[in-house]
Amino acid sequence: MEQFEHEGHLAVVLQLMKCDLRMGLRKYGQGNGLPLPFVLTFARDIFLALRALRSIKVVHTDLKPDNLLISLDRTCVKLSDFGSAMDTNQTAQVYTDYLQPRFYRAPEVILGLTYGTEIDMWSLGCVLVEMHMGQPLFPGKCSHDQMGKIIEILGLPPSYMVTKAPSKQRRQFFEVVSETEDNIQYRFRPLPANKSKSRSKSSSDSSSSSSSSDLSELSSVAVVP
Repeated sequence: MEQFEHEGHLAVVLQLMKCDLRMGLRKYGQGNGLPLPFVLTFARDIFLALRALRSIKVVHTDLKPDNLLISLDRTCVKLSDFGSAMDTNQTAQVYTDYLQPRFYRAPEVILGLTYGTEIDMWSLGCVLVEMHMGQPLFPGKCSHDQMGKIIEILGLPPSYMVTKAPSKQRRQFFEVVSETEDNIQYRFRPLPANKSKSRSKSSSDSSSSSSSSDLSELSSVAVVP
């Protein structure tokens, strides 16, 4: 990495990369995701990046395929775009439903709970599935639908998480089924049909025009140590 000043501004020169993972999935995955050896290798790179961020108490908050850059030799990925990153000490001051990209948004963010570096790990899990399958794991139309899709696959969040959520979010997403002195049981409150939003087209839709030679080109690179 090199740096220099231009007209009073700091400029940083970084490694030239081939493309972002979103484009790589379209070009090399052809709608079917990437071969598992690449997923494993790329996952290792991202885990190392998140471990480094955790060691300095930084939350990235914007982990998605668009912000993962594939190297020119297609043997590694690097995490980019730290424009939304923050110190963990700042997280108590930032509560918004739009903190993370919707498809990769952690349940605690949707519920308005306190959060830390763990939300980046949630995003990474979603990215890894998409990397291998070629489609988002939780393609919600809105925050309510996003929570519904998470519950559909993983089940309800623990009751203590729902109970700790601010009343606005708790009543928006859940309703009480039963309540005792030491326990409350919830169920998901589906979004009323008349309030459903039309589903926006996912930016991760695969291009059917990709040639089979692209996948062969990627597969020819040895990436597993």
